[in-house]
This record gives sequence, C-alpha cells and structure tokens, in this order.
Amino acid sequence: MKIKKIISGIMAVLVVFGTMPVFSANPVQDYVVTASAVETYENLTYMRDGDHIGILGFSGSEEEVVIPAEIEGLPVTRIGEFAFWCRSGLKSITIPDSVTDIGEEAFSLCSGLTSITIPDSVTSIGEAAFLKCSHLESITIPDSVTNIGYRAFEDCLSLTSIDVAENNKNYCSLKGVLFNKDKTKLLVYPIQKAETEYVVPDSVTSIGNNAFFGCSGLTSITIPDSVTNIGELAFDGCSNLTSITIPDSITVIGYGVFLYCSGLESITIPDSVTSIGNSAFGYCSGLKSITIPDSITNIGDCAFSECNSLTSVTIPESVTSIGSSVFAYCTILHQ
Repeated sequence: MKIKKIISGIMAVLVVFGTMPVFSANPVQDYVVTASAVETYENLTYMRDGDHIGILGFSGSEEEVVIPAEIEGLPVTRIGEFAFWCRSGLKSITIPDSVTDIGEEAFSLCSGLTSITIPDSVTSIGEAAFLKCSHLESITIPDSVTNIGYRAFEDCLSLTSIDVAENNKNYCSLKGVLFNKDKTKLLVYPIQKAETEYVVPDSVTSIGNNAFFGCSGLTSITIPDSVTNIGELAFDGCSNLTSITIPDSITVIGYGVFLYCSGLESITIPDSVTSIGNSAFGYCSGLKSITIPDSITNIGDCAFSECNSLTSVTIPESVTSIGSSVFAYCTILHQ
C-alpha cells in the first residue's frame, strides 16, 4: 500500500512539473504541452498549437526585429506573455498581419522602442502589453481590435497620441485620447499630451482606472456632471494638477483616485459623496485644507496619509467608519 502511494506521488509530481501552459490562438482556452515543444527560429523561441505558432521569447540584440508571418509553414498568430519583456535595446518591431493576439506584457519595459505598427489582423492587446515603453510616441489601434487590456499603455512617458481606426466598432479616439466607441468611458489620456488643461466631454459617464496616470503636464481637469464613476488611481501621479472639481454626480471617491497629486492645495468634496476610499488623497503633499461633508459615512485606510501640508480637517458626525493610518505623517495637522 505504501509503495502504491509513493508511486502515485511521483506520478503527480511528473504531471505538474513535466508540463507547462502555452499560448492559444483562442486565448479563452487553456492548453498544456510538454516542455520539449519549445523550439527556436533564429533569435525567437516559439511553440506550436495545432496549426498555429506562438512566439514565446526573444534572445537577440538587434535594434530592429521583423516577426515572421510563418515558421515551418505554419502561421504566427500570437505574441505570448512577456515575449519581448525588458528588451530595452529594441527600437522597432514589425508585427505580421497573421498575428491576432498580443499577450500580457508582451512588449513591457521595451524602453528603447520608438516604432511599432499593430496590423489589422490583431483583435486583442493584452494587459500591460506596452507598459513602460518610455520612448514610444504614438500608437494606432486598427479597426480589428476588440479588446485592450488594463494598463496596456501605462507609463509610456513619451506617448502623445493614441489613434484609432475610424471603422473600429469598440474604441475611438478624440484628439489623441482613447475612449470606448460611444465615448461614454474615457480609457487613456496619453501621458505626454501637450495640453495643460483638459475638459472631459459631456458624453462621458465613467473615467477608467489609471486613465490619467502620470499626466504631470496637466494643471487643470474639468469633469462634467455626466460622470458618475471615477475609477481607481484615475489621477495617480498628476503631480502638477492644481485645479479639479468633483461633480455632485459622484458618490464614491475610490482607491488612490488622487494619489500623488502633490500640486493640489485644496479640493471640494460634494455632498453627493458617501465614501472616501483607501489612499484616495495619499501623498497629496500640497493639500492644506479639506472639508469633509456630512454625507460621508466611510473614510478608508491611509485616505490622507503623507499630506504633510494639511493643517486643518473637520470630520463630521456622519462618519461611522474610519480606517487605519488615515492621517499618517500629516505632521502639521492640528485640527
């Protein structure tokens, strides 16, 4: 009996460690193949999935890379997760029109990348696919794309414009700013867009997570009453933002919405707001005073932590829940 148990244990280990997940032409499905299926073509590593090829990695030092449309007669349909991760020497990548899927963080930390063309065949751009591509100045989304993952273009420090093909049925662009098709959700404001002031269109009802992340060039943002939801970390790192009005259509100021907005000296929270989330105003080092209305019932953890210019705050009796370290390191707060 003990021998049988030992054998069963060994077999389980072999099953777990003798296989590994691999790309799929259909990212909804999961595939398991043996490690021996990994092959090389020039400086690329790849795997077969039936009659398709997925690129897994790149080991070269070239500044310009052309991904082949076919390998061994099979079409290259996917650029896998982390395939070109941290290849800072890359300046230009050509993606063939056989590719339909760009995986999670496929080109993240390609800090030297200045040029990339996404072909009309691509339908999905994965989460953080171009994260921290700090020299990428513009990008065009073709009409074939139906999905853009969270943080796909975050921290692209040189990005001035995100353009979308006119016939795309899911996304659109207005003056270089990325929206969903009907412009009800603002998705990404390019970090290096030249304007210092921005007026959110009246069609917008929702501002996405991280939508204005790191937009330190902006000093003023106007949010219309049509907006009912502001996503997490929406204005994180807008360090020169000095003026913003929260409309009375907003009921929740969520996690990190104004995190590191160090240029804000004051802000008015409307009576419609009932909850201030964790780190909502964290590290707003220029914030000197704030009035919390009596509509507020909840203040989250670290909501005003490191607001070291804050001298005055009034908490109303309506507040029934206060998190930990709400005013941590507010060194001159006296009320």
